[in-house]
Amino acid sequence: MRIDKKQISALSKMGQNKALFGVALPELAGKYTNLFAVTADLCGYCGMGRFARLYPERTVNVGIQEQSMLSVAAGLAIEGNIVYAGSYAAFAVARAMEQVRHNLSVLGSNVKLVGYSAGYTMGILGKSHWATEDLAFTRCLPGMTVLSPADSLEAVKACNAAAEIRGPVYIRLCGDGGCPAVYHEDYAFAVGKAVRLRQGKDAVVIATGRMVHKALMAAELLRGKGIETAVVNMHTLKPLDTAILDELLDTYCQNGQLFTVEEHSIIGGLGSAVSEYMTDRGCGRQLTRLGMQDCHYEIGDENYVWEHAGLLETQIAETILRRLG
Repeated sequence: MRIDKKQISALSKMGQNKALFGVALPELAGKYTNLFAVTADLCGYCGMGRFARLYPERTVNVGIQEQSMLSVAAGLAIEGNIVYAGSYAAFAVARAMEQVRHNLSVLGSNVKLVGYSAGYTMGILGKSHWATEDLAFTRCLPGMTVLSPADSLEAVKACNAAAEIRGPVYIRLCGDGGCPAVYHEDYAFAVGKAVRLRQGKDAVVIATGRMVHKALMAAELLRGKGIETAVVNMHTLKPLDTAILDELLDTYCQNGQLFTVEEHSIIGGLGSAVSEYMTDRGCGRQLTRLGMQDCHYEIGDENYVWEHAGLLETQIAETILRRLG
């Protein structure tokens, strides 16, 4: 599926949810006649309305019950179908964790679980609607592929790639409406292959999800201070791209010049995945992990919470400057 610049701009305005469910999924359904979509009464919110109109016989709405959504999805998958099931990340994963574990991981079901509005997207709706542990919960499950696209174009790419994987996949989407574009031209997306977006000799930032755009903005701020920062988009947390990590560790990991940034707890997410590999490799170097610390933040909109978590681009740049001395 080739995507031109005008389409990329339109996808960016839609946001990740609608790009995946409203554009990518209907296209896939035309290719795979055994593709089903299951929702927990959020068809309109996530943009699945177009899919439901085109393929009503392949659309299942179970109501506001994520546990049932995953049980139905697993049943459909066991019958030989490809199933995309989606809800708010906080509920699709944390609320239905037993079903994610047993019905997807243990059974190896061909279910693509889409957790949208992850991170602090839901803002003032509060901590019950925030999803900052979902990468940790899914990454530890055997057989589970974990994708965290950086923008709307990459959400489409991740959706298409997931259909080619036989087994459970978790796709994490952040943001609600528009999503800042990281990619302005089409590119080849490959599961487990990170993308080096920017070169730099002084430091490297490995980011995932919406924080990729923040990392790029921070790198621009640092350039104004004479610091050249490389930025890598780690869109796949499992399987992790260890080949690019080897390159980065050999190049940058000398004086605390390696950073991870994620809209997720620093425990169990991208930072943990990278630090685990560094330990296994015997790197013996320092990694600075930026993300949600081991605490509960005050309720507010996402920018308010990002500021408290140190995830604004200015704060990311300041942290890198402090580490570089």
